[in-house]
Amino acid sequence: MLRSLAATALLGLVLAAGASASSKSLVYLTVQVGSFDSAVTVDPPSPQPPVCSATDCQFAYEQGTAVTLKAVATNLSPFIKWSGACSSSGSSPVCYGRLIGNTRVGASFSRLTVHYSAGKGGHIARDPQRGSCGDGCDVFGYHESVVLRAIPDPGYHVDRWSGACEDGAWRRCTISNLAWNVSVFVSFARNDGLGQTSSPVGSGSLAKVSVSGRGTVSGQVAAEGFRCVTGFFCKIYPNKGSAVAVTATAANGWKFDHWTGRCSGSSSVCIFMNQPWPSSPVPTVQAAFVPA
Repeated sequence: MLRSLAATALLGLVLAAGASASSKSLVYLTVQVGSFDSAVTVDPPSPQPPVCSATDCQFAYEQGTAVTLKAVATNLSPFIKWSGACSSSGSSPVCYGRLIGNTRVGASFSRLTVHYSAGKGGHIARDPQRGSCGDGCDVFGYHESVVLRAIPDPGYHVDRWSGACEDGAWRRCTISNLAWNVSVFVSFARNDGLGQTSSPVGSGSLAKVSVSGRGTVSGQVAAEGFRCVTGFFCKIYPNKGSAVAVTATAANGWKFDHWTGRCSGSSSVCIFMNQPWPSSPVPTVQAAFVPA
């Protein structure tokens, strides 16, 4: 939950509901970004590095911490609206308030992705088919729907769905009113019962991080931390369409100034969804530091 501050009317109020956590307890802020070519910045950074999944990032703060979230849109994917604890901010790109309990916030943008992957023994067909955003990835608009069908090869049958489609052995899955990037996986098994079911694996995708001035950019990908310093391009390999949180930390005598590339603005923490277009350059994030 986020508690409204009277001084934040221009930024969009966030109304609290329900019981608050005990004084000075640890509370968690979960941020979901609903587009692969946009981002959300979070200020201040959490004391511990955020933990990210395929769709969101979770931050741990002391209860009562004031946080500012900013939606970073692009010309191709305008910001639509906030949901969750920031829903009262509507289409304003900024949400600001105090954390009084575990809180979930979503930022929806106009361009979304459906990532799909099948194990050995079949493939996934999509209806309708939209523009491609790479191998195993289609682009859809906000609140569009898609029907996915599992097509077994001869001698195989559908074993189960996972991801955005509920677990089951049916051939068809419908996802309606898309508001977030989603991932769908299907496994097939042999009709004769021999062999083992092949589990689909999401594919990795390269992104680059660079630093100008004196400071570092850090984060975590696939449960492994990374730390980038001045003078080097860091290569990271998150799964396609997964959430990545990067934190800029200035060296002594310097201060963080701004992001460029996939992130923008002056908040020291940025969450972006990693997904390059097939014909586009590798996504990059640059952090600029200046003397304090």
